[in-house]
Amino acid sequence: MIIGKIDLHPNENIIKAALINNYAHINSKPFVVCSELTISEESKIVDLVFCKDNLSYAYEIKAWNDDMRRLPAQLDAYCKLFDYIYVATTANHLDQLQLIPDFVGIVLYSTKTKKIVYKRRAKKNHLIDKKELLMSIPISYIRNNSPYSKYTRSDNDLFSFFQAHNLFIKHTSSKCRWTNNDLETILHYEDILMNTNYISLDYR
Repeated sequence: MIIGKIDLHPNENIIKAALINNYAHINSKPFVVCSELTISEESKIVDLVFCKDNLSYAYEIKAWNDDMRRLPAQLDAYCKLFDYIYVATTANHLDQLQLIPDFVGIVLYSTKTKKIVYKRRAKKNHLIDKKELLMSIPISYIRNNSPYSKYTRSDNDLFSFFQAHNLFIKHTSSKCRWTNNDLETILHYEDILMNTNYISLDYR
């Protein structure tokens, strides 16, 4: 009875496992996966972030019973940091995604096939904010991984957008939960449940 209910009304962890498995299946290049990544001073949580080829891909999951009212604020926060942004959802929410920005991709989890379907591919996000990128990286990390060993938050103009972006990807990748090498077998939703602690990007 419980299994049938899960199949008909998939929760976040089922969709998350399907997304990770699909990503591992379609990508041959190295990548890392961050799960439950806390970002921004408002402590917004991104369900999944993939980093690959020095680019970031953020996925917000809206499962069957999820409330959609927080989605606009979540996407606003993601747009300041991530190169590509997706909303992954179930069929009952698709109509509510008509008003999201057209560069945000839409992924459907099919309850019939238990597969991931990309309904709309994300376009490159051009709203990334250099200050937000740098604010998402601890000062100590910036000092140790850039030419500016005495960096303070007032020194953001020392960095080009390209430098800040590279540092952000490098730091985010260091927070990863899995790499592609860890995903040689199928990931089940029980595996997700074992990794429910949050990962935080440090705003300080």
